[in-house]
Amino acid sequence: MIAYHGILQNITALLAFVPFMLFLHERSLAAFSSWSGQMWALQGVSFAAAIAGLVGHIALALRRRWGRTLDVATWVVLSAASLMLSSWITVLIGLPLGVAGLALMYNRLSNDYLNLPHAAIEPTARRFAFVGLLAASSALHYWAISFATMRTGTFGYLLPNGRPMDLLIAAAIALAVGTAVAPRGQRMWCCGMSLMTSAVAMLAMLLSYVSVATPLVRYLPHEYRRIAIPWQPITVYAIVTFCIALVLIRATKPPKQSDWEQWSNPDASTGAGAARRETTS
Repeated sequence: MIAYHGILQNITALLAFVPFMLFLHERSLAAFSSWSGQMWALQGVSFAAAIAGLVGHIALALRRRWGRTLDVATWVVLSAASLMLSSWITVLIGLPLGVAGLALMYNRLSNDYLNLPHAAIEPTARRFAFVGLLAASSALHYWAISFATMRTGTFGYLLPNGRPMDLLIAAAIALAVGTAVAPRGQRMWCCGMSLMTSAVAMLAMLLSYVSVATPLVRYLPHEYRRIAIPWQPITVYAIVTFCIALVLIRATKPPKQSDWEQWSNPDASTGAGAARRETTS
């Protein structure tokens, strides 16, 4: 789940650069003219970090140890750059999430996942369909809430005539179909993992807004302006989604098997579970 959450977060971070490059043009140039050299440097580092983070998390999803190393190095470099070029407050706010990510990437389950053999998983149409649908649902779900949180942000420019509810409905449809297509006995677990990925992304997004949507913005460089976001409904929604996902994962988690292996090769875990039931009987 860490890998897929990282992929989603970094793709979203890269999308944030699209309006400035393609849609704003003259307004972008006017805004850029007031930027200091430090702000330019910080944006450049952030863009490079998003690309490096995306590569690292894709490698982590493919069980490559160097992906984990790249992700950690990217976080350290971005934190150092933020400390030197922006403000200590952004680093302090992001520190708990970064430490939690490090703990999860280096715990026993993650090590077990990375130690699994790199055996090729048969690319069946069913697997492609349910994994793709659940991944799309996570992305659309997160983007819908991101759009609802900041209506004039990235998705306001990318979808000028769109509504957050449109993305949310599409996410719900993808989740329902993906869950139905998933292997029997693992459907609720897969549904929970999809919801958990988007819920963690929502909570991380809210944490990132603390520095610019609260009085703490006074500690940031002059280029930053305070913004208003609907804290209460978005926070409640993210927490409820997280709790529902946690219940689904815990209630249907296969015994004696890591979440990583279950997500990587669900067909194998189904066969193993059937074998255990036959042995017990």
